[in-house]
Amino acid sequence: MRFAVPSIVVALLALPATASAASCRLDPSTPAQARPAVALNQMFAAYGDSNRRLDDWTGADNTASVPLPDGRTAWVFADTFLDKVNPDHSRDNEDFIQNSIVLQRGDRLTDTLTGGTPRHPETLIQTDDGHQSDGKEQVGDSWYWANGATVDGGKLHVFVNKYWMYSDEVFGFEWLGNAIATFSLPSLKLEAVRQIVSADGVTWGSTVVHEGGYSYVYGNKANALMLARAKQGDLLGRWEYWTGSGWSIHFKDSAPLFQGIGTAVGIQKVGDAYVLVTFDNRSLLPADIVAYSACSLTGPWSGPTTVYRTPETGGNLFTYDARLHPQLSRGGKLVLSYNVNSFAFDDLMRDVRIYRPRFVEVTLPPLVP
Repeated sequence: MRFAVPSIVVALLALPATASAASCRLDPSTPAQARPAVALNQMFAAYGDSNRRLDDWTGADNTASVPLPDGRTAWVFADTFLDKVNPDHSRDNEDFIQNSIVLQRGDRLTDTLTGGTPRHPETLIQTDDGHQSDGKEQVGDSWYWANGATVDGGKLHVFVNKYWMYSDEVFGFEWLGNAIATFSLPSLKLEAVRQIVSADGVTWGSTVVHEGGYSYVYGNKANALMLARAKQGDLLGRWEYWTGSGWSIHFKDSAPLFQGIGTAVGIQKVGDAYVLVTFDNRSLLPADIVAYSACSLTGPWSGPTTVYRTPETGGNLFTYDARLHPQLSRGGKLVLSYNVNSFAFDDLMRDVRIYRPRFVEVTLPPLVP
């Protein structure tokens, strides 16, 4: 994102003093408690296993959720399998699309939004470089993977990160840039895909928090947490970047909040504190979902505290993309999700249930001084 601002304008904006992070710290002597969120897991299983339609969701990753103004929830996914599920939970069609949206009304998932037609569904948000992947990615293809999403200015905005495949190895893909796809409401018609700041490998849009007239946008730079903000209602306008002590209109002044986050984060207000969850990427192929806490959206953040260990991790399987769903929290419990995948593609063909989100209810340790 580039702005016509003279280089002599530094515009570092002071931030009001906040309480010490120590007053918003999760009690290290009390373990978190977690259990599967059965109703959510069953809702996605029932929708994915249904063969009522063959152009809808049977499994995906990313799993960001956005409450819409009309009461529906938009579930935003990246790589998405469609088509028929066999009685033994296998699938025959190995093609997938690179992003989709599933709509929820009440306690039911109702529709899958894709591009193309019901007979020939395609990726919902497509690149415009002539190399959009069509089905399973091939060397030379490009695509957008969906990240987080938010409603701002009466529109649904989905953050997407552009990649291309340079090798047919398991992780033979590379990040190219960031964009925001804007959908009208309530029709959910894709209006535009606009490029945003794409520098230093920062994938923006893991989560967005609206507070005090601003939209705070979090990003990932090589497992370091980054932060920008825009005026609420003007997400596509000028951004400011957290420098470690204030705000600057120049991306080059930005500084990470801390190291060790996973591919996604979720943030939720709990009492007077903010709680962030992510995978503990200080280790290779982590199984631990951890929480950090702070009194301010800019930190300093204390932690990590382990809140859940994914039982699926091991062998061919790995877990990633921990996110929070604040609108689903009840009775003091946080609702988080994570994704499961396999290094062996045949596993995903043999059992569709592997490549679906898992939902967990977490009771956090108390906040202590």
